[in-house]
Amino acid sequence: MKPTVYFEVSPLFERNFSGIPNVAKELARRFMADGERLDTRFFINWLEVPRSFVQLAIDDASGARLADMMRLPLRRITPRPGSIGFFPNYKSIRGVFSTEAFVIHDLSTVTTPQFHSKDTIRHHRTTIARDIETSDIIFAVSQATLGDLEMYFPQSRKKRLVIANPGAVVAGFSMPSFHDPRPMVTVLGTLEPRKNIRQVLEYIAESPTHASRFAFIFPGKFGWGESMHRLIERLGLESLVAQGTIQFPGYISEEAKLDLVRRSHLLIYPSVFEGYGMPVREAFVCGVPVLTTRSSSIPEVAQSNVHYFSPFRRGHFAQQFEAITQGFRGGEAPVHAPSVPESHWDRAYETITAELLR
Repeated sequence: MKPTVYFEVSPLFERNFSGIPNVAKELARRFMADGERLDTRFFINWLEVPRSFVQLAIDDASGARLADMMRLPLRRITPRPGSIGFFPNYKSIRGVFSTEAFVIHDLSTVTTPQFHSKDTIRHHRTTIARDIETSDIIFAVSQATLGDLEMYFPQSRKKRLVIANPGAVVAGFSMPSFHDPRPMVTVLGTLEPRKNIRQVLEYIAESPTHASRFAFIFPGKFGWGESMHRLIERLGLESLVAQGTIQFPGYISEEAKLDLVRRSHLLIYPSVFEGYGMPVREAFVCGVPVLTTRSSSIPEVAQSNVHYFSPFRRGHFAQQFEAITQGFRGGEAPVHAPSVPESHWDRAYETITAELLR
């Protein structure tokens, strides 16, 4: 008789997938395909979610249709003894399965509380503590995240702790949504304080002559904090937005994002704290040079072609950016390192299932 794994799908309800929903999507895809070895069932709270609903969310890379279908009557899960509960993020129910495991992505609410509200900090700390207490296995996405977990939640040391690095899906495709005669510089990260997008905009405001040589593209959805409109206005950048030196396309699909990264001369990832740093990994796999911070997990995810700056040292970003881009010329194709074959997702899945079935 095959082991029964209940896979919790709450991350797949996001309308636009990025970060954690993409991790859940790739793992769900592999659990679903492993039918010869596992009896995988999908659920949220106490409700079983039909496999066809989950497959649509995987195919769409969006939870829009999944959310609509959840209005239909669904049956309640009735886990049998020996069943396994796997939660790719926080746990919606606890103490239900014979073995329970969850994935911890980052502890930024604890390590960098200045970038979060008091209510968010309180909620996440309580949630994580309860998830640890009721779990047998905890998967961390990086060594840095595992270290933070052990430091801030020492009770986790009594559990089985395992590192399962995510992968990067960078299959070949071309959808040239972005084009500019100037060298393109992509700046990735949700528009919120921890992602430190503001430091790049402040550099552009302080060095408009040099910055206007490039097209800075800031894809991504707004998170929280000062709105981009107000920040642009406060920094006096309206004219550079009007002439296309600064571009805010909003949320774009994973395919469009990766195509943009491949077409870029440089990826900037200015985040001051990351649980893993997926964009840096994706750029590394594609061979695109990166300017980022030597922070938290980021040095773990890319072995070369990465340049670092200190977000806390005044002028250091400008110094590093100008040194890297000195030879960039408009109209010239970007120079990239050879791409790297990516297999982390399959390794992550095998690591997770080996622990669940141990």
